[in-house]
Amino acid sequence: MAIYKTAHFLVRAGSVDRCTEAVRQFVAEMQRTEAGTRLYLSMQDQVNPHRFLHVFVFEDELAETAHRDAPATRRFTELLYPELIGEVKFGDYTLVAST
Repeated sequence: MAIYKTAHFLVRAGSVDRCTEAVRQFVAEMQRTEAGTRLYLSMQDQVNPHRFLHVFVFEDELAETAHRDAPATRRFTELLYPELIGEVKFGDYTLVAST
């Protein structure tokens, strides 16, 4: 069964460009290495460009674990977390409808 998650976070002033580039590299590596990650969206708030929302869908629990334990995830979080204001807020969701 697919797993649906979100992550909300806010980055410090002056680090938006660096964090945006890190996201792009992270997602590109996921596309190459994580077949079980069905979808990974990174969106930047238009009103507050320091605020990001990530939406991800994993094939199953094995795919979620593979993502969480991946070297790319470790590198990304090591770069991102020092740039955050507050913590990443994760959410777990159940699909209701989709196109």
